[in-house]
Amino acid sequence: MFSFWILIGSILSVMLLPLVELSFGLVVSAVGLLVMGILQWHWRAAIWPSIRKHQRPLLEQTDLSA
Repeated sequence: MFSFWILIGSILSVMLLPLVELSFGLVVSAVGLLVMGILQWHWRAAIWPSIRKHQRPLLEQTDLSA
C-alpha cells in the first residue's frame, strides 16, 4: 500500500512540475515587465527632460539660416 502512495505521489509531482515552472516563469516575466515599465516611466519623467533642457541652449546657439 505504501508503494501505491509513492507511485501516486511521483505521478502527481511529474504532472505538477510543469505547472510550477510555468507559474514561476510567469511571475518572473511579470516582475521583469513591471521593472522595465518603471524604468521607462522614470526615463520619460526625469531623465529625458533634463537631457532636453541641457540640449536646448546648444540648439539655440546654432544658426541654421546661414
